[in-house]
Amino acid sequence: MTTSSFDLPGAILWLDEAPRGLRLYPAYDGAKVELTVRAWASQTNSSDSVRLAATLTAGPRPHQGQQPLGRVLATNRITVSSSPTALVFTGYVSGQALREVEEMRQGGPLWLELNDMRADGMTGGRVALLEFSGSNLPIEVLAEEWASQLERVTASAYVEILVPVTEDATLATAAGRLRTARSYIRDGVCSAVAPELRQALDPVREAYETQTAAATARTKKPRERSTLERWALMVEDTYALLSAFIHDDEEAIAGASLDRAMAVDLLGDVAGKVHRLAADRRAEKI
Repeated sequence: MTTSSFDLPGAILWLDEAPRGLRLYPAYDGAKVELTVRAWASQTNSSDSVRLAATLTAGPRPHQGQQPLGRVLATNRITVSSSPTALVFTGYVSGQALREVEEMRQGGPLWLELNDMRADGMTGGRVALLEFSGSNLPIEVLAEEWASQLERVTASAYVEILVPVTEDATLATAAGRLRTARSYIRDGVCSAVAPELRQALDPVREAYETQTAAATARTKKPRERSTLERWALMVEDTYALLSAFIHDDEEAIAGASLDRAMAVDLLGDVAGKVHRLAADRRAEKI
């Protein structure tokens, strides 16, 4: 268990992590976050009470690679006592930040941290900012705990995939086409989605040579196909489906119309495949 101490006027304040102290609640395009810690002070403070605020950060390790999630404020004031008291910090985390955290942690545990702590004290009905110093408080969140909390705020939402683009211009273009397709869906112009997604799929087909792999796979019985061959078939079938909404001059697909549900389905499909290419290139697998 991690503990941090802070020097306040007339007192030393201790904070430590509380077991399973993280809670996420649904909020518009993100989540309300509640982080409960334990707090107590060593002696009677010159102020009647103290309220804390901090920047909540997240990273794969304590004190390393931490990125800001948002500002959090303690919902209750600390009145100095000899026994620990629960202190609840609340704030807002955007949907984009949640997606980036998922990409960063890669299914593993997560370290949250209370950074840049600030305090105000109340004495005789007057509030004043307090000068104090201390260390950041790192809090480990196990993978299972984070996953269960994330499920609370995303179970009724759509899944969005973050494509880890580096300096690769081809991937940057593909990611831009995905964003354009998403904006078309948002604006209800689903007929314009298919061309963007099909072009976003082009670098995937080229990198993994899926046309060749799929052609080979189709000559085999399904149980004889390799994993790559089966995946190549998925890529080529998605490409063919997208083509149906672009070239609908054949009898079988005449008048093909892309509705919102199908557009969302195909956006997630293509984004996932571009994500795989980006991840494999980052890991220098391809």
